Amino acid sequence: MKKLLVPAVLLFSISAFAQQSFSIKGQIRKLDDQKIYLERTIGKMQQVLTDSCISKSGSFKFIGTVPPEDIMKAIVRNADGSFRVKFVLEPGTINFNGAADSTGWIFARGTTSNDSYYKYIQDGSDLSAEYGEIMAKIRKAKKTIDSVNIDKYIKELRANEVAGQERSIAFIKSHPTDINSVFQTMDLTYTMKVDQLEALYKPLSENVKKSFVGRMVKDKIAAMKIISVGAIAPEFIMPDTNGNIVSLSSFRGKIVLVDFWASWCGPCRGENPNLLAAYNKYAGKGLKVLAVSLDTNEGKWKKAIEEDAMPWTQISDLQGFSSNAARLYGVSAIPMNYLIDKNGKIIAKNLRGEKLQEFLEKVQW
Repeated sequence: MKKLLVPAVLLFSISAFAQQSFSIKGQIRKLDDQKIYLERTIGKMQQVLTDSCISKSGSFKFIGTVPPEDIMKAIVRNADGSFRVKFVLEPGTINFNGAADSTGWIFARGTTSNDSYYKYIQDGSDLSAEYGEIMAKIRKAKKTIDSVNIDKYIKELRANEVAGQERSIAFIKSHPTDINSVFQTMDLTYTMKVDQLEALYKPLSENVKKSFVGRMVKDKIAAMKIISVGAIAPEFIMPDTNGNIVSLSSFRGKIVLVDFWASWCGPCRGENPNLLAAYNKYAGKGLKVLAVSLDTNEGKWKKAIEEDAMPWTQISDLQGFSSNAARLYGVSAIPMNYLIDKNGKIIAKNLRGEKLQEFLEKVQW
């Protein structure tokens, strides 16, 4: 059985701005002779097929030059996706080694940005393993309807996430010229305040800021200022599960939590029991929830709604992160939510775990 779990690296090299040579060499055990594809991401995160070759006994090679366009990431994969690795496409020799039936990760090695990311992941391997264990416990507790332990595990998950955020911040501050830092900054845009993000972004090198993702972060910060606490929540409309058009403004006069989530998002699903508890407690006072799914598969979206027993309004245009509402609110990672008052003003955002009920307790209903 071919199975490979690969991290979404989402990186590219500062030196990719110059037209320089690269060589990609793969030696993947248990990978049959088959076609291997090289793709790069340019422009608005569009994947473009760059090259292909036939692997021989698991060995393959690509050579070329790094194009002058903004490259955000590159991928090597086979046709069915059982082998797929994301990496930094940059000048130099990039090596892949591993097994196609491995349950571990295969990383790109050999160049500055890839080695930097590899070290970062290795240094945080215990934290990553702990995160996986906690999520497994949450899933098991949900199946047995073990609400007491679910609350306990969610607290453990929050502590793990805080530790992960601290690691990211430390990396960014100590690596201002590393393109990985701007990706770490992007990851933090849904958990940190805009002034904190600006403080991390400002010291980054000009080359990093001029990169595609660097400009994305700049735009994200600008969007966050527009949708900051105290601002009027931007209007959007979207179909619900029955195809009926729902607008945010239709909730005017009520306290509404706009919750961005997806069926495939483990942390979102882990947060749903807490959201359901808050809803059951405050629905009688007038709390409404408008869940905006970033799914692309209608069946999986509706199945998750049923599995998690979510009784509130569910909408989606099935466009993933390209969703109109996601772009409007600058959502680059989930779960993410915005609490909006009766007059349409944003009064809080990213309320998770105990923080949600603590804030709702102070709301003037």
